[in-house]
Amino acid sequence: MLKRSKASIISESNSGLTGTEANLRHEVRQSHGHEKVPLSNIRPDPDNARGLSLTLEELRNPDSITDEAMREEADKIIGLSRTIASDGQLQPVIGYRSSGGTVRLIGGERRWWACQLAELEEMDVMVYADRPANAAVLQLLENAQRRDLTMAGTLRGLQQVMAECRENDKPINTGADLIELLGLERSNAFRWWAILNGPQDVLEAIKEGRISHPNVGRDVAKLADKPRATVLASDDIVAALRKHQASQERKGKTKKPSRGGRPATRAKLGTTKNMAVMEHMVKKIDPDNNYADVNWDDPKQVSQVWKDLLKRLEAELG
Repeated sequence: MLKRSKASIISESNSGLTGTEANLRHEVRQSHGHEKVPLSNIRPDPDNARGLSLTLEELRNPDSITDEAMREEADKIIGLSRTIASDGQLQPVIGYRSSGGTVRLIGGERRWWACQLAELEEMDVMVYADRPANAAVLQLLENAQRRDLTMAGTLRGLQQVMAECRENDKPINTGADLIELLGLERSNAFRWWAILNGPQDVLEAIKEGRISHPNVGRDVAKLADKPRATVLASDDIVAALRKHQASQERKGKTKKPSRGGRPATRAKLGTTKNMAVMEHMVKKIDPDNNYADVNWDDPKQVSQVWKDLLKRLEAELG
């Protein structure tokens, strides 16, 4: 999941996790050789948060798939099956032997479907004798390679990793533990830590797809009960959150400081009217957010983005 080149799995869920993933796969290769396993003896792992929920009949008749996201997934598998039929299986999948004797996939479900579609009888598998202790970590890393992995999928994967660590008597207790286990960039680790330990209603909104970015999830999770409920009841959670934050900011400007309170630190850092400069600064400071919905020619909108970014930095840096 997960220092600089690996960080975006937890922000946008589509990064190359070369470091952590390479180490884990090296351990697998050191202790397991490849086996040729009949496709009929392979099954997806039911605990994988990123199960594809497809059937072979649907893959053979993709026009029957009405869901747009599933149709896109099917098209990718169909393309992969053509490559496998032409060039063979270039990369083994990873699995473990279940109590019933079948091989459960840890990673490689797409390749399994593609091999079936290519009408192969068997495929290369690196097989664990039992479900490995780090199976949830391996699955999350495997799923992170998919650009369409949603925030909900990442959340489920992280929750499974935490449950797995508890079962192995190595619980994740802090955001720093996420950094150590998964290689997360610091800001991403603590952003997700706030979400994972946040209110249940925020977690449900993420699972329902109503919150699709970790920054939003973290900010909503920090709200008090009443404003959080109001924000989550909105059809547009992002807009409702920004409205609430703007309201709090206005109140903060007019509210007199309490006696003995810590005065705000003010520093004159200069100003600019060049929106290209602002866009460059924001994206340099917060590269994990693609800011696709921001109109960088709108000074009012850019100013609000800058203020929101400063608030997040203040929260993250204490």
